[in-house]
Amino acid sequence: MFLRANRVELDSRVITIKISANELETDVKTQTHIRISCIFATFLKYYFATFLSFPPTSSPPPTHLYGHAPGRVVNLSPLPFYWQTDSETFGQYYDRCEVDHKLLVRRPIRLSFDVLSQRHNFGRRSLSGFFDDLDDSRVRRRHCVVHDPSIGLHGAWTTEGVKTIYVDSAVATCYATRTGSFAVVAEVEDAPYREEDADWLFIFKMVGYTLSVLCLLIFIGVIVSSTYLWEMFHTLGLHLGCCLLLAIITMIVSELDAVRDDVKVCAAIGCLINFFYVATAALMAMESYAVFRAIVSGVIGGRTKVYLCYGYAAPFLCLGYNVLRNLALMGTDPGCMMGWDNAPKWAFFIPVAAFAAGSVVLMVIVVCNMNSPAMRKESIVEELGSIAKGMVLLVLLFALTWSFAPLAYCRFPGTELPDFYPAFQVMNSFAGVFVFVFIGIGSTRFRTVLAGQVLHRVSEDE
Repeated sequence: MFLRANRVELDSRVITIKISANELETDVKTQTHIRISCIFATFLKYYFATFLSFPPTSSPPPTHLYGHAPGRVVNLSPLPFYWQTDSETFGQYYDRCEVDHKLLVRRPIRLSFDVLSQRHNFGRRSLSGFFDDLDDSRVRRRHCVVHDPSIGLHGAWTTEGVKTIYVDSAVATCYATRTGSFAVVAEVEDAPYREEDADWLFIFKMVGYTLSVLCLLIFIGVIVSSTYLWEMFHTLGLHLGCCLLLAIITMIVSELDAVRDDVKVCAAIGCLINFFYVATAALMAMESYAVFRAIVSGVIGGRTKVYLCYGYAAPFLCLGYNVLRNLALMGTDPGCMMGWDNAPKWAFFIPVAAFAAGSVVLMVIVVCNMNSPAMRKESIVEELGSIAKGMVLLVLLFALTWSFAPLAYCRFPGTELPDFYPAFQVMNSFAGVFVFVFIGIGSTRFRTVLAGQVLHRVSEDE
């Protein structure tokens, strides 16, 4: 089978071996060990010499070839030699050496390679040889191959006649039922790269981030400045707005070239993005649950601290797990979105998606019960209705936005997908505007504070 891959690099150092009497001694000095013998149709006084010194007998040794080579390409070209018993002379037999392929199937060639992109025991990547940029973390898989000159115009590497027995980041062992030029090839993923944003996308994104920051500052300032909004729902909304504001600021900081060029700084910004967006999603789920409890069970207040504890514990746990499992992969993404590998991104996206999905389920139940709430007081029902409607729209937009995130940032080799990156960037940049409009302006209590009618509203409630 002809080896096909998106990108293939030879993953072993360069060495070429020709089996001849003079070169065998040199090869032994370079720790390249070859034992080779071959069967002719008739053998009376011709034998194959090896550095293991087979004694002359009436029959040749079995067809077997064994090799260990710390090289990039091993070229095994068996040449026959003779030992004449009467004159005790040794030399090369110039007829062609035919290998018994049936015997090679039963006793195949065994080759062992030291691969190029090996790691030291203490964990640092050691890149040596000709491909200094061959990072072992980007190697998807390795194959033992043999060069077949009959493929194409100039030949190609193939796995036909070669079986990979064992391979890791340090050594590869292969069995072969043919002779030729052997090597280890590695399917290598492309180096991390990031295409520049289109002009329209960059403008929309920056406008969205700017408006979101301004709207969130107003939202936070209004809640903090008015004790009339210091009840459970707007307190949770306050913390949600603060976390989203910090998340948006970290997203803006991640656009700076100075941040992207430093791996450690990029990893730190990625962790902050992870923490604040998971906190935003968790607090949104807590507020959705609070609305659910108020509509379905009529429970209002008294649980604010509990909800906040859950809302902030979740991002700490998620970030801690991600750092524990994927710290070595963080900071490698050109956009500082955790890491270039999918693992740290999934550890970030899955909690956000889980909280968003839970919020959607809760708000669907709320919508089904809004016409018959457990709370009967008219003023409270009005306020709950406005908060619930705003939360429904906010949760749906948040869930839709972050459903695009894995499709925008994760890589799916061999799968053709539309480009979801612009959709995610635009919708995520306006997240602060959504919060201000839906749970800010959408709330009757919040609008009362903005209009300066708090005293009038309080007197009506009394």
